[in-house]
Amino acid sequence: MNLFDLVNRKDRSIQWLEGAGEARALKWQGGTQRGVQFEKGARLRIANAHEFTALRVRPQSPNWRWASVNLQAPLVISIEAPRGVKAELAAIQAGIGDAPKQIVFHWPVERDFADAFDIEISASEGGALAVGPQISMRASVLRLARGVGLEVGPGISPSVLPADDVDVSYVESCPLEEWSAKYTKGRTDVTVPSELASRYVVGSAVSLDEFPEGQLDFVFSNHVFEHLANPLRVLRNWLRVLKPGGVIAGVTPDPRYTFDCRQPVTTLSEALAEAESPGHDIPLAKYERWTRWTAPEVSPASLIQRDYSIHVNFFTPETFADVADFLKHQGLISGSTIVAAPNQKDFAFALWKS
Repeated sequence: MNLFDLVNRKDRSIQWLEGAGEARALKWQGGTQRGVQFEKGARLRIANAHEFTALRVRPQSPNWRWASVNLQAPLVISIEAPRGVKAELAAIQAGIGDAPKQIVFHWPVERDFADAFDIEISASEGGALAVGPQISMRASVLRLARGVGLEVGPGISPSVLPADDVDVSYVESCPLEEWSAKYTKGRTDVTVPSELASRYVVGSAVSLDEFPEGQLDFVFSNHVFEHLANPLRVLRNWLRVLKPGGVIAGVTPDPRYTFDCRQPVTTLSEALAEAESPGHDIPLAKYERWTRWTAPEVSPASLIQRDYSIHVNFFTPETFADVADFLKHQGLISGSTIVAAPNQKDFAFALWKS
């Protein structure tokens, strides 16, 4: 569970019962951790924690660590069922100078806690709780974008930049002069550097019909894939424009650790069923699903009217690996790499064309 993100964006589950805390970067042991700094006496409730996909299977190790900022700092984490039944999940104490201590959850298995529950965190003396290091998943695969290729949907901030060994084009759904309305919330002072503007191609991120078959070395995607319906057909279309040995590389959210943390995970079987349809239009059911779990305060109709770009698939690293295995079994790719970390908002992937 990505407590840093929950606190940082003030998720609807977050309730400060006493005191307060702040999501921040923590400087620990020569590195930077993402975490929450608790002030003295802070008590935090995570309401309806059972809704989180990351807790569907109860993790004994949530990859949380606790460190002291004031002498001896105890931390108590408890679970409470709707009828007021409580149990202790973890209790730990850290002193100044101690190495950050791993938190282990001891989940109760009684029927009272099987369905709905809240989680409460008490930090009587304050302290710092970390959920994981700051990692750039994008950087881990960006170096694969070499040769002649394209980046889909980069907007005004491309990830892949031209270089001596990189000849990149950018695919966007509309010309630059329409971006102020579509991408920049009406701002007209947002521009693309002149040396990049000529590299933009108006086209479809899902079909890439504007590009010939088997000519490119790479297709790069930075937080675009999750917006595209019919994901298996999208990947097949991207593979079509690659040379043998070319690579699809990029990053996509791990929904368990983002604002989509309540979404049911997209499975290979769901993707296969969707692939029976030839199109890429986003059906009403996708809007209804997204609003139900992620934004119940808005209506599907309002999103459609605003042309709001929702997430339509919710792969975890594990289910994306199932997709990669399927493509490999079909003979479409020769290999794949997926890089992930607990509580990280996105994961990196690379698929090499056979």
